[in-house]
Amino acid sequence: MNVNDTEAQHESQEERVRVAAGAVTLDGLLYIPERAHGVVIISHGSVNSLENEQDRALAALLNESGLTALLLNPLTPDELTLDRETSFFDTNINLLGQRIVGAANWLQEHTSTRNLAIGCLGIGAGVGAAIFAAAERPDLFDAIVTGAGRLDFARDYLHMVQSPALVLVGEQQDQTGEINRASLQQLQGETKLETIGGSGDFMAGDSAALQQAARLACDWFNSHLRPIQ
Repeated sequence: MNVNDTEAQHESQEERVRVAAGAVTLDGLLYIPERAHGVVIISHGSVNSLENEQDRALAALLNESGLTALLLNPLTPDELTLDRETSFFDTNINLLGQRIVGAANWLQEHTSTRNLAIGCLGIGAGVGAAIFAAAERPDLFDAIVTGAGRLDFARDYLHMVQSPALVLVGEQQDQTGEINRASLQQLQGETKLETIGGSGDFMAGDSAALQQAARLACDWFNSHLRPIQ
C-alpha cells in the first residue's frame, strides 16, 4: 500500500453523509470499497477528519484493504469555533466518545454499512474517545486500534473494554510506550502492542510511519471484523 498510489486495490466511492450522533448531526465522508468486510470510524480528537490530509490518507489505505472508512467532523460549527479558542472539546473524552457511539449507531442503519462489523481507529486525542466508546458499547465495536496517543487519558474506562485492541507506539516514544504497555494490561479483551519505526507519530507527516501504521491497523481490522449475517 502506498499513500501516493492513484489506483486502489478495490474499486471504491466517496459518499458525503450527514451522521445523526445523539443530539447533533455531523458532516461525514464514507469511503466505500466494493465487497467491504468491515467499517472503521476514524477518531482523531476534535480534528475535522474530512479536511485532514493524514486522516484521508489513512481512510484511503483502509479502503485498499477492503474496509469502509468513516471520516467525521466531530464538532458542530459553534463547537469548532469554541474549540479553536479553548481546546475544550479536544480533551472532552466523554463527549467525543458519545459522538463515536452515535456514529456507530448510524452505521448500523445506513444502507451501505448496516451489515458490516464496526471498528474504531483512535488517533492522538481521539484515543481516549475510542476507548470510551468501546467501553460504553461493547456490543457495537468488534475491534479497536489506537496510535499516537496515551491510553491512560481514559484510565477510568480501560477495564470496561472487551473489544480486541491493537496499540501502536513509536520506538522513540519511551515514556508513552511504557505508559501504554502498563495500561494495556487493564483491557479485558485480546490485546497486542506493535512498535512503529522512528517517532511513531504517523500523523506528523512521516510517510513511512503512516504506511506502517496503516498496514498494522488493516491487518488487525481484517482479522477481527466480519460481515454480519
